[in-house]
Amino acid sequence: MANKMSLPIDTDIMRMKIQKDIEARHRVEIDAKQQEVDRMSDQFYETKRQLDVVNVQLETQRHDAEKEVRDLKD
Repeated sequence: MANKMSLPIDTDIMRMKIQKDIEARHRVEIDAKQQEVDRMSDQFYETKRQLDVVNVQLETQRHDAEKEVRDLKD
């Protein structure tokens, strides 16, 4: 009878160990993916910032060119 009682406990312990092992493996994968997402997010922010700078430069050049055209017409 003692063997029958210890069997479910052993399987529960085994199940819990396996579950922890699987969760640990997935946690490592999730952490790696999160780091990749963070890196990509940083790259996206930097690229967007550079685009904004270039757009401001373009608008400035456009404004200057339009002013020069007006001045030449006058």
